[in-house]
Amino acid sequence: MPSRSRRMRMRARAGGAAEVPSRPKASELLDVKSLASNPIVVRISRLLSGIATNNSGNIDLSNLSLKLNDVATEAVAYFLHSSTDAVRLSLARREVGGAGAMALARALKHNQTLRELHMPDNRIGDRGAIGIADMLRGHRSLKAVDLARNQLSSVGVNKILRALAPNASLQFVTLSGNKERTSVRTVPFSAPSVGGGLAFVVP
Repeated sequence: MPSRSRRMRMRARAGGAAEVPSRPKASELLDVKSLASNPIVVRISRLLSGIATNNSGNIDLSNLSLKLNDVATEAVAYFLHSSTDAVRLSLARREVGGAGAMALARALKHNQTLRELHMPDNRIGDRGAIGIADMLRGHRSLKAVDLARNQLSSVGVNKILRALAPNASLQFVTLSGNKERTSVRTVPFSAPSVGGGLAFVVP
């Protein structure tokens, strides 16, 4: 016998109504409880909180001499998950990678104060782009996102571009220097929810 949630979805389709959305998969959620038990993650998170407080919400980690390893990236994600102080985050050239970008995207689903996310030169690939695109669809505070030179193919670029339509807050998305090539350099993006105010930069 079908489960209750399955029966509800079957009735919704039969009646012509929208299908009941399924719950997020465990793999799509940030494991906050596990991260909170890691003293290194907590310590780095507190450090980031202090940086945000002392710099009007601006956190620039692009000039660090060290790359962000898995633990450091998880700490940034843990911080973003509950932060109400961060306004601008720069992670340029930190080698975040696809898994790191996914963790940051999961965290940002719960953060509605960050306005700028700068992540050029991080090798996030299509895997990371897919996670960020999923986050962008429902985000309401981000105004600018920089994903330049991140080894995105047409798959990753298109995932990001499709996520722009339902987002009413984004004004600038930078995708220059990725694998996907186009002759257009700056394109105004107009949709009813955006009002023509969004532009994205591509190669």
